[in-house]
Amino acid sequence: MSGLKSQSSQRIRRGFRFHGFRMLVAAVVILVTTEMLLIWSQNAFLRTTVADWGSVERSFPSELLILRKEHVLVAPIDGVVYPLVNAGSRVSRGESVLEIVNSRWEQKLTPELRKDLSHFSSKIATLAYQRQGLEQEIIERRKQREYLKRQTNLEKELLQVELEIAQLSNELSRINRKREDLLNDYERMNPDWSQNYVCLIADEPGIFWPALDGGEGLPDGTTYLPRAEDFSKNYKSSSPVLEKRVRAGQALGKVINGWEETIIAKVGAEALSFRPKEGMKCELILSDGQRSEVRFQSHVLAQKGEFWFFQDKSLVPSLLKKRKLRGYIVASRSTGIRLPRTSLVERTDGWKTITMRRGQKKEIPVEVVDTDDTWAIVKGVSLGTLILYR
Repeated sequence: MSGLKSQSSQRIRRGFRFHGFRMLVAAVVILVTTEMLLIWSQNAFLRTTVADWGSVERSFPSELLILRKEHVLVAPIDGVVYPLVNAGSRVSRGESVLEIVNSRWEQKLTPELRKDLSHFSSKIATLAYQRQGLEQEIIERRKQREYLKRQTNLEKELLQVELEIAQLSNELSRINRKREDLLNDYERMNPDWSQNYVCLIADEPGIFWPALDGGEGLPDGTTYLPRAEDFSKNYKSSSPVLEKRVRAGQALGKVINGWEETIIAKVGAEALSFRPKEGMKCELILSDGQRSEVRFQSHVLAQKGEFWFFQDKSLVPSLLKKRKLRGYIVASRSTGIRLPRTSLVERTDGWKTITMRRGQKKEIPVEVVDTDDTWAIVKGVSLGTLILYR
C-alpha cells in the first residue's frame, strides 16, 4: 500500500515539474512575441517625408478695435447722392468724392454743367484750404510777435515778424476777395445752384468709404487708453446711400485721413511671452482669411492679458466695413528647414531626427529653432533629406 502511494506522489511531482516548464516556455514566447510586436508597431506606423523649407508661426486669437482719424461727410441739402470715386479709393486733398443733386435740377443738369460745377466746387475748396492755412500761420506769427515784445535787443526780429504778418494778412484778403468774386460770378450765371447742387470735397488725403461703422466718435492715435466697454459695445454699421435720396444733415460716408489706422488687439495672457518688439512687422489674419501686414507700436496692460497697438496702412475693405472684429495676430514667424514635430526624439545628449540610410535607421542630431503644434524649424539637416515621422 505504501508503495502505491510513493509511485502516485512521484507522478504528481513530475506533473508539476512538466507544468512549470510549460509555463516558463509560454512566458518566454509571450515576452519575445511582445517585443517583436513592439518593434513592428514602431516601424509599421512610421511615415516618410523630406526636409523642406517652411515657416512656423505663433498666432493668437484677438478681439480687434479700429481707431482712425476720419472726416464724416454730411449732406448740406436734400437730393440724390452720386459717387465720383469708388469705395476704398485713395483720394488727395481737394478731390471731389460725392455730389448731391436736388430733384428739381435733375433735368437741368447736363453732363457739361455737372463737370463745370464739380470743377468750380474744387476751386472754391482749394481757396478755402489756402485761407485756412494763412489764418493758422497768422496766429503763429502773432504768438511769436508777443514773445518778441517781451524780450530786449530783438527789435530787428520783431520788425521782421511784423512785416510777415502784414504780408500774410494781405494774401488772406486777396484769397477772400477772389473767393467772393468767383461765388458772385457763378451765382449770376447759374442762379440758385448752391441750393440744388453740392460737390463734397476731401479736406485731407485719405481713403473714401461710402458708409459709417458706428464708431466714428472714438479717438484716434496710439495714446488712447482702451476701455472694456469699447470692446463690448455694439457698433452699428450703416448701409451705403449712393444713388439714393437723402435729407440735409444725413451722413453719407467718410474720408479716412492719413491713409493709415490704428488697430488695438486684445490678447490673452498666453500671448504675453511672445509680445513683438516695437516697430516689428507682424501679420493680421481676419476671420474671412484675408491677411494684412501691420507694425507693432506699443502695449498696455488689460484684464487677463494686454492691449497691443498696431499701425495698419493696408486699409483693406474688410477692415473698413466694421469698427470691431475678430482675428489672429501672428506675433512671430521662424523660417528655415522645417520637419514634422513628431519626427523629433529627445535623447540625453539633445534632439535627434531619424532618417534611412542603406535600409537602416540613423539618428541625426539637430538644433531646434522653433516649434508649434505641427512643425519644427531645425538646423543640422539638409534640404531633401529623407525623414521618418509618426
